Amino acid sequence: PVVSMPATWVAPAPLCADVDRAVVIRAMAAAIAALPDWDSFALPVDAGRDRDLWFNALEAAGLRPWVHELGRTIGSIGRVEPFAEKIARHGWKLRQNIRRATAAADRAGLALQVHEGHTAVARQLPVLAEVARASWKQTGRAGDSLVVPYAGRQQAFFERLLGDTTGTPEITPLLAVATCGDQPVSVLLCLQHADRLTALVTFRTDAVPQASTGMQVMARMVDWSHDRGLSGFDLNASHEWTRHLVDETRSQDIIVCFAPPLRGRVQNLIAAAGGRLR
Repeated sequence: PVVSMPATWVAPAPLCADVDRAVVIRAMAAAIAALPDWDSFALPVDAGRDRDLWFNALEAAGLRPWVHELGRTIGSIGRVEPFAEKIARHGWKLRQNIRRATAAADRAGLALQVHEGHTAVARQLPVLAEVARASWKQTGRAGDSLVVPYAGRQQAFFERLLGDTTGTPEITPLLAVATCGDQPVSVLLCLQHADRLTALVTFRTDAVPQASTGMQVMARMVDWSHDRGLSGFDLNASHEWTRHLVDETRSQDIIVCFAPPLRGRVQNLIAAAGGRLR
């Protein structure tokens, strides 16, 4: 998966009515089992709703699934309201920090713009790549072993996906861009599907750090979601401050499967001996 952080922060789920969930997952599991030329796969699943359905469906398809328990909670906004109203309910320190960041953004002349639709976002892909190259995610940062460069496979994926301006009618890409003068300093790429928004990747440069430009583009998209009457916003973000926006949480695990042939059976034995899967 091509997200800016570990793939376990995506929100995988079959797009179907809840009443059809078990049937759809069984069909998907059977289709996976029938695919040729695969050795193994790791599937993030909703621990509370889908994990057992996937486990049972894969067993029914003749596979031996394993569960890797992550113990990780993912947050999203289930009740979309203006950013200022969400923050107003929190402590004085958070409100003060955001006021200071907003004042710094005003002094720096920070401007925010949302580019909407396949054609508009396709034109802005060079801006997305420019900010990504200048961000800490390109080379890593002191004290953090995580390096998630946009350049390479991730960039190729997004440019192929969003560079086709004919687009997919059911999905609307959006790119929030913060600029100082003519210089882009932060970007947030999202997709709208039905009445829900999902954040994909966020990048920011070290310009005007006092303005918290990553927070500025996130706040802009929260307000955008409210203005459009959306029902939810999957933040796909790990920064500590975003927990103040969250009103929905879910847990995820990973379902791991090895292919049935001999090589898969050997991998099964190794997985069992390692004790990380059960």
